[in-house]
Amino acid sequence: MKKTLQVLKNQSLEQIPDEKKVKLTSMGNILEIMAIDKLNLSGLPVKRISKNEYVVLDTGEIKDYQKQSENRSENTDSLRKTFKKIRELINTNFTGKANELAFTVTYKENMQDVKKLYDDFRKFIMRLKYRYPDIDYMSVVEPQERGAWHCHILIRFNGLDSVYIANKEVAELWSNGCVN
Repeated sequence: MKKTLQVLKNQSLEQIPDEKKVKLTSMGNILEIMAIDKLNLSGLPVKRISKNEYVVLDTGEIKDYQKQSENRSENTDSLRKTFKKIRELINTNFTGKANELAFTVTYKENMQDVKKLYDDFRKFIMRLKYRYPDIDYMSVVEPQERGAWHCHILIRFNGLDSVYIANKEVAELWSNGCVN
């Protein structure tokens, strides 16, 4: 770890004090260095002792698990971890090359049935793969402010140095509304 930090330090990063804990995440062509004052709970050696309690092995302290929110969108820690994981996946797999595209597909009407969205998306990807067989993709679905579902999509066209697809062609493949 010190060797990696030394190489990065020579590239004009500030010195990280020895008392800081350091986490290095490699994501494709991005290295993320995080310096923190102390480890969070997941970094402590703990052992579950019951459904609701655990013991911190270093101190012998018995603590209660914090109850998770019933609604995942209300659990900010869970959302933060999900957003971080998505960002790491994107940064690892998509680097802005000419063979990558990003777009959003939406519905013309106020469609709020998530099962229909997943079915329509599956059909869209099948049509896209029929035209462009060697692709990798990543998608994130979310509701718009009005409640209608839409899908953000990143696609990498393998075996091609660059790609251009007219918005009209993607809209025809989607066939349910708008493409941006």
